[in-house]
Amino acid sequence: MAKMGLSHMPLFAAIVVVLAGCFAAPFQDKVAPETPLSNLDLSSFTQIPGSREIDSGAVPLNLQPATGYDYWELRRLKDPNVIVLAQGGRRSKSELPLDVAAAIERLPKSAGFGAHCLPGWCFDYVVTVSSDRVETVLSAAELRSFLGEIDTRDEAILFAQALGYYSGTSKEEAAIREVTDGYELLVWKAIQRSEPCPSEDFYRVLLHLSRSGALTEEGSEFLERSECRIF
Repeated sequence: MAKMGLSHMPLFAAIVVVLAGCFAAPFQDKVAPETPLSNLDLSSFTQIPGSREIDSGAVPLNLQPATGYDYWELRRLKDPNVIVLAQGGRRSKSELPLDVAAAIERLPKSAGFGAHCLPGWCFDYVVTVSSDRVETVLSAAELRSFLGEIDTRDEAILFAQALGYYSGTSKEEAAIREVTDGYELLVWKAIQRSEPCPSEDFYRVLLHLSRSGALTEEGSEFLERSECRIF
């Protein structure tokens, strides 16, 4: 299989890591030893839906939080709009007290995880309500606590994105399959380089994500190095 050039990546690929530091994504400063991934049997994988399908609501997300919240919702900020990607809890949003519902809408929109819809200012975050107390989930560590055991494919995809991995536009770099103790994902990531000039190396990566949330890179393929950035 031919290596994927930058022209085949999502439109934000070449600039995604410029703002990566704002989202505290681990694992981006290292990569697993290079391993040919072209021999993987993709027939056992399911393609990860694209962000447009998710944003439109065409693909409902199956999230099963660890705690029985009164209400929760997964939100995506696509400046200036907020999209509710998934919601649940013991109560519906319309059943919340008016001041609680108003507090949710007044939340600052300045931090989150999974910057996967650049070049706009985009990220995801979770809002939870327990005993009329409104809280937010803004980091990968907080998301891990919110989800508890990673027991659905959508949770695995969301958590991998929070850790700094990205889905491409084809099954070769946007796929997932369930295995005995968790999930395997085919995704890509970018590693910032300062020498010989500011640039990014792009890798296709095979991840193993256990149900307990432990993540291991099982292999990687170098794809391409971006052109030097000039600021």
